[in-house]
Amino acid sequence: MLIGTVKSDNLHADGSGNFVRSLNDLLAMQEGGLRLAAPAIGLDSTELLVRSGVSLELLGWTHSCHTDNFACGHCRGCSKHLAVMREVREISATRGD
Repeated sequence: MLIGTVKSDNLHADGSGNFVRSLNDLLAMQEGGLRLAAPAIGLDSTELLVRSGVSLELLGWTHSCHTDNFACGHCRGCSKHLAVMREVREISATRGD
């Protein structure tokens, strides 16, 4: 089983390496050999997006609002999303993507 979590998510217990390891150990005890992995846990959001190769056009449709179904533009999620998008655009422009 894969979960999506990045380096900054360690602000929350369920985004920490200890949580992922503990949950993996718990799942491994169950029949069926389930395993848990968080392959991006060591990356920040910008690194993950750059490595993923997701297009800026597709990313333009995304948001990460903590308060609404649409971007409010004021919450922590919206602020982080805007900052990450700026960083991804800058890297993309530097590379000539």
